[in-house]
Amino acid sequence: MNPFSAYGTIASSNRFVGRESECSYLRERLYEAGSSAALVGLSRMGKSSIAARVLDLAPDQSWITGRVNVATATSGQEVLREIHTSFLAAGDAGPEPADVYAAYRQLRAALLQARGQGRRVMIVLDEFDAVRHYPDARAFLNLLRELVYDPSRLPMAVLAVARRSIDHIEVEAADISTFAGVCDSLYLGPMGRPEIDSMAARSADLPAGSSQAAWDHSGGQPFLSELIFSRIFGQRTVDIEDYIRADLTSYFVKVREFLEKERLWFALVQLTLGPVLDVQLEQRALIDRYGLSGQNGYALSEDFTAYLRFSALELDAWGIFGVAERAVRELVTEVLAVQYGQGWLELLSGRHKQIAGIVADAAKRRAQDARKFPAAADQPLLDYSYPGDLWVLMSAEWHSFSLLEPRKGKDFWRTRLVSLSEIRAPLAHHRDDVVPDQKKALVSMYCRELDEAVTECLARRADWVVDAEQAKPR
Repeated sequence: MNPFSAYGTIASSNRFVGRESECSYLRERLYEAGSSAALVGLSRMGKSSIAARVLDLAPDQSWITGRVNVATATSGQEVLREIHTSFLAAGDAGPEPADVYAAYRQLRAALLQARGQGRRVMIVLDEFDAVRHYPDARAFLNLLRELVYDPSRLPMAVLAVARRSIDHIEVEAADISTFAGVCDSLYLGPMGRPEIDSMAARSADLPAGSSQAAWDHSGGQPFLSELIFSRIFGQRTVDIEDYIRADLTSYFVKVREFLEKERLWFALVQLTLGPVLDVQLEQRALIDRYGLSGQNGYALSEDFTAYLRFSALELDAWGIFGVAERAVRELVTEVLAVQYGQGWLELLSGRHKQIAGIVADAAKRRAQDARKFPAAADQPLLDYSYPGDLWVLMSAEWHSFSLLEPRKGKDFWRTRLVSLSEIRAPLAHHRDDVVPDQKKALVSMYCRELDEAVTECLARRADWVVDAEQAKPR
């Protein structure tokens, strides 16, 4: 029997490994202090498994514990009513409340009765993000705060489990931030290598190198790690890249969609691939808390970083820098294709040694992506070029580009592309602190000018195509 086949479900018993510090903190916060907390992290990071484990850590029988799935309720009224009827009502729970305020009063009375009996309550509110869609969200969040604000008066603590920060949820739901003020947040990132080794130890039948393979592909993400071990166990080999590619991509897409909604995707691309031109401090902090600021230049894992790089080719993921870089690529491709036909890159590689080197380097980068994501093999080679490479192409064939816009001579393009090239290297390697703010501002201005210049040139395409045809030797 495959001991890893239950991946994707709540981990308990011997499937639950590591996370000692997180469980210890939550036990102290919820049970010893009687105060509320939030467990925040990306999807499938093990939040619900930790919450289930914490439910089992109640110090004694005086504690009443339970879990409510916020996503299966349609209002805050339903959530408060479920806490009351499922965990506190001894027999008749009273009439159905007319609104969230009536549900609050019923639950408050039940909590006061529990206090008189020497009982305390700890409730897990799973999928807390769903509060954003409640019609009574504002009232519910205010009332929830009242229920947990003073543990000496009302003996209830709450563990909110969410993907977003609690204050972001509150602001989006009701433009308030009340519950977040009494709810200490613990962000859950990937597991460490020792925890992945502990997961692998579940089976002595895994082939050698299994733990390393899981670590390399998952970066410690627990769901992916267990899935990878399941595939390795089933295939009896650590060479399982072909067997997990679809699973990895599916998860990466979900992460990307979430980060895009939270306006973190572009920031992650900049922090991982460079250049870092418009990342806010709050965005950087959240990316760190989610555990996506990996080591050795990777975000989460090498596979996720490859997906990040591949996605950045098609999206406006580089801010104004990316807009300018892609615009110049488009212009170079258009002009040289008009001049030499679709085989222009191979032709110029044969003419210019420096261009041949650029093509070879771009081909290596594309092949590296294609090993992870086969669709990358169909991307144009120029998509893997850098600003300095584009200037080499333009300067080597300047007679073709001089026809574009006489008012913008060679110095215009050289100054701006060389500046982009200079700033790209330190920022791409996370050394943005060495780049003065004035330089970043200058490059930002250059990027806008390049984008405008390319737009003007492409708008005049019909004119310079005619000029190019007339300039060709007869």
